[in-house]
Amino acid sequence: MAVDRFFTVSFSEFERDFPLDRKRLTSRHFETNYKGKTVVWMGRVVYLGALDIQLRIFPWLETTPYNAILTYTPAVLSLYTEQPEVGKDFWFCATILSMDDTDKVLKLQAEIFDENIKIERSIMYPTISSLCGEYETAHLEDLMQFWIKKQFNMIGYILNIEQIQNEQSAFSRELSFEVVWPRYKPDEKITVIILVQKEGLSEDSDIEKIGQEFITESRLNAYYKKLVDIFVHPFVNLQPDGHLDLPKDRYNFILDSVQSYGSDKFVVPDYIDFNSAKKQPPAPISKGPQPAAPKIY
Repeated sequence: MAVDRFFTVSFSEFERDFPLDRKRLTSRHFETNYKGKTVVWMGRVVYLGALDIQLRIFPWLETTPYNAILTYTPAVLSLYTEQPEVGKDFWFCATILSMDDTDKVLKLQAEIFDENIKIERSIMYPTISSLCGEYETAHLEDLMQFWIKKQFNMIGYILNIEQIQNEQSAFSRELSFEVVWPRYKPDEKITVIILVQKEGLSEDSDIEKIGQEFITESRLNAYYKKLVDIFVHPFVNLQPDGHLDLPKDRYNFILDSVQSYGSDKFVVPDYIDFNSAKKQPPAPISKGPQPAAPKIY
């Protein structure tokens, strides 16, 4: 099995799984890999109209009346050996047009079954559905269930610390934190929110010391920033409808511990871009002339 990247439980991997520009990235991926491709699929006919057919393509959510619309012309459909009937499964050949971002309905254009048409048999509906269709949210929530149980460290700057005045809150402080390392996109600055839990917090804890130091120093120097190494895990709210409030415009984490608040000497490691001509992996050390490979006859 081919592996296109190494996986570690780290902020850079979390950032990769939940990019804040997901909509743009998935749209670009759809345009590149699916739009304009021709497929042969089967769907259950929900509605048969004069110009289009509403379909439920497996797998579908029970709450969704249909997840695809197949636009057709009578001339094309008349060439099908099996005609669509409401309530029955229907094999069709179609070109992928678009995915409605709001309704998560896939738009298709019916084509004739022709041996001269290139059929992309590796493209299946479940892949598109989990990427940007009706199963996108379910897929991301399953992924988040994995992440909310994982702890990882981040090294970066504390930009601000504010006390949470709400007595009902489980948190005492909110930190804005600029992540320096590790980063999926090291050239772009990113600020996250770190929440400090009230439970188990003592006056002599590292975060309290950092908080007091930050308040004292920042009053004297508006540009004061504190570089620290912290351990966190993702924080996600549960919405009234039972779905997780997935990251959209920022990341929220819960502080687990401060590994070190004397990290001022930390040096950010070089990020090697293997696709760049400027940064190449080091060449192997030569030990002189190497024997030629034996010839195979």
